[in-house]
Amino acid sequence: TVNAGSTATFTAAASGTPTPSVQWQVSTNSGSSWSNLSGATSGTYTTPPTTGANNGNLYRAVFSSSAGTATTTTATLTVRATSSETAVFTKLDTTTQGTWKPVYGSEGYNVSQDPSTNNPLAPSYATVSFSNAINAMWNPATTDGRALQKAAVNSDSHIAATWFNESSFSIKVQANDTNVHQVALYALDFDNVGRSETVQVISNTTGAVLDTRSISSFQNGVYLVWNFSGSVTFKVINTGPFNAVISGLFFGAGSSTAASASFVTQDASTQGTWKSVYGTSGWDVSQDLSPNNPSLPSYAALSVSNATNFVWAASTSDVRALQKASPSASDRIAACWSSEGSFALNLALNDGQSHTMALYALDWDNAGRTETIQVIDTATQAVLDTRSLASFQNGVYLVWSLTGNVTFSILNTGPGNAVISGIFWG
Repeated sequence: TVNAGSTATFTAAASGTPTPSVQWQVSTNSGSSWSNLSGATSGTYTTPPTTGANNGNLYRAVFSSSAGTATTTTATLTVRATSSETAVFTKLDTTTQGTWKPVYGSEGYNVSQDPSTNNPLAPSYATVSFSNAINAMWNPATTDGRALQKAAVNSDSHIAATWFNESSFSIKVQANDTNVHQVALYALDFDNVGRSETVQVISNTTGAVLDTRSISSFQNGVYLVWNFSGSVTFKVINTGPFNAVISGLFFGAGSSTAASASFVTQDASTQGTWKSVYGTSGWDVSQDLSPNNPSLPSYAALSVSNATNFVWAASTSDVRALQKASPSASDRIAACWSSEGSFALNLALNDGQSHTMALYALDWDNAGRTETIQVIDTATQAVLDTRSLASFQNGVYLVWSLTGNVTFSILNTGPGNAVISGIFWG
């Protein structure tokens, strides 16, 4: 167990004749699959500085020789938020109802049971998990203003759905920074059966109850809003004859910054050596399993819609391939998000400032790909900028200065598919 920002060290040993070699591995999916850690070939492995995203990772060492292979038992990494957990209740909002987009969710959201491709959108600074919650749907498409707007851009439809339990359920929010953030829970007794419930905010470190709110008569919908820091759990407890319900979870206030996109440059010379040129604020290298990838800036939230993950070469020295994010890695990865039609990168910038972002496109296997990239205002669907690419077998960066919430639409215009290999901020 380590605090966020600290490193963790694992040690293993084996003996035999001939002397065995060692390879450390990591699993980010509870042991379903394992990946070799680049350069981790000694008896001791030290991670890069940890974040909340590393919490729960499994590590093991594999010893090999001509006599056979032996694998150690797994070790689980626990990462604690370094800030003390706090939760300060700020308001109870009964007027916004289901029209959340102008008011909440600029940093992230999860609309219960909404199948929109851009839902949920996790905030860059936190991970969210549910315990003992059951999914339920009242109405999958309605104009009832109490029901939450669907997350899909320009959708006129609302969805009346919920997580519920007849006893209680929990929503764990684990922040990986030391800042204070706003979170809002939306509760709706849609079928007006007289529900009542209590929401406790609990410190995940000490188990102390930081705040308690009780609600009833919420058939018109109500938001409970807190400023929180650290790692906390929202425990939703049924206190009436039916069940406890929550229909949505929203991070940050609404976005009041107009979306804009100003094209800066097209860079065909840097190729995959991005660390000295791009990514000073954050990065997402497609399919890179480095423990520090992705690393999103605090001011941004990102989701990828309708893309297929693909790896051409998991390890290569080809300079067209992107450097792996790990500080200890000397190799590169050739991979991408792709679609034979189109896919989208949904970006929310929540600080009102202008930021530089670069996309790296690579036609790795020189298949003659061509594609068009549109930058779209997420709120209005206005096209802010359009760029077309061809002959990018050596790799090319497209760089913009952006504000507000924008969607990058990556459209295939030739044979094969549309591809993007990396996203870089700063």
